[in-house]
Amino acid sequence: MPQMMSPREDWENLSDKEEGKLASVDECKSKCIEQPECRQYSFDAEAMCRTRVDPRLGKAGQGISSGWIVDRIHDFQEGMAPCGNEGWPV
Repeated sequence: MPQMMSPREDWENLSDKEEGKLASVDECKSKCIEQPECRQYSFDAEAMCRTRVDPRLGKAGQGISSGWIVDRIHDFQEGMAPCGNEGWPV
């Protein structure tokens, strides 16, 4: 989770819902904030904004700026069921 705490340049966080072309990464972030379930966004060199509900860390991606809505990530994490045995062999 620490890697999701601040915006990252040249990083693709695998946001997949196209929001259209916007003027800046800040407008893209605002587009995400407007949507109560949105937890992350990315903005590429062609000015395409993408958002995502279920957070992903992602991977390096030239020309892409990625960011996360930190308080929503924390709420998402807190709301998850605790890990159990999950049927893995012991």
